[in-house]
Amino acid sequence: MGVRIISSVLVIALLDRCLVASADVSTCLDARNHKSEPGPESNLYGHCTPWKDHACCTDQTTHDVHHKDMYSMSLDFCEEQTNVKMSSACREHFRKDLCFYECEPNIGPWIVKVERKIGNERFFEVPLCYSDCVAWWEDCKYDYACTPNWPRGFKFYGGKNHCPKGARCVTFEEMYKGPTDFCSKVWDHSWKVVPDRVPCMHMWFNNTSGGNPNRAIAEFYYQRGKRGQGFAELPNAADHVAFAVTAQLVLLLATSAAAMLAWIDVFHCC
Repeated sequence: MGVRIISSVLVIALLDRCLVASADVSTCLDARNHKSEPGPESNLYGHCTPWKDHACCTDQTTHDVHHKDMYSMSLDFCEEQTNVKMSSACREHFRKDLCFYECEPNIGPWIVKVERKIGNERFFEVPLCYSDCVAWWEDCKYDYACTPNWPRGFKFYGGKNHCPKGARCVTFEEMYKGPTDFCSKVWDHSWKVVPDRVPCMHMWFNNTSGGNPNRAIAEFYYQRGKRGQGFAELPNAADHVAFAVTAQLVLLLATSAAAMLAWIDVFHCC
């Protein structure tokens, strides 16, 4: 009986820890188009649809992502010099990136306060999976840019962004040292590229495979932050798999008190 009580207390503590983590990582930016809190949105559009179950964006915002130059940011800023628009393959990645910015709720550990016209908060150095960054880079490296850090480098007037005076449009390959340099700099260090073997965020995901994988990643980093631990690489792929399995188990236990008590009974009888 005493063992059961102790076990129950431990499970309740685990549940409490999980719920606290969820409350802190699942939040929306204080920014122009974001909802006050995340929730379901059944009519999200295009590349933003994977977030439909739990989103910080509205259906109108997701239409704007695909059909407007949001925040006066045109992706064809080098057309005047090169007579070439951004390629469709590259543009698709930037739309997915914007869907993440508008819709992703699991960014609590990386929110910082800012003073900007488009919002009072941003995320900073979100750990982006290297494979996501490489895919983005491969589809954009022959497109054109005139400044490495777009939010800080562009001049905004006449309702759109313009290259800095005297800046020459060159390919991404010439502008950046490689994929990591590109993904880190392009949005003023919103992303921090990390190896796939460590817990990392996906800029885009396929929701048909069972929900948003970024939730478990955010909860992992939130708990590390609570313990005063900084970023550290897991030593190998096996540890990464173990982390993922553990995270899913915690989420499962957190959703069913009955399942937890049944698990305790099985444990004691074996």
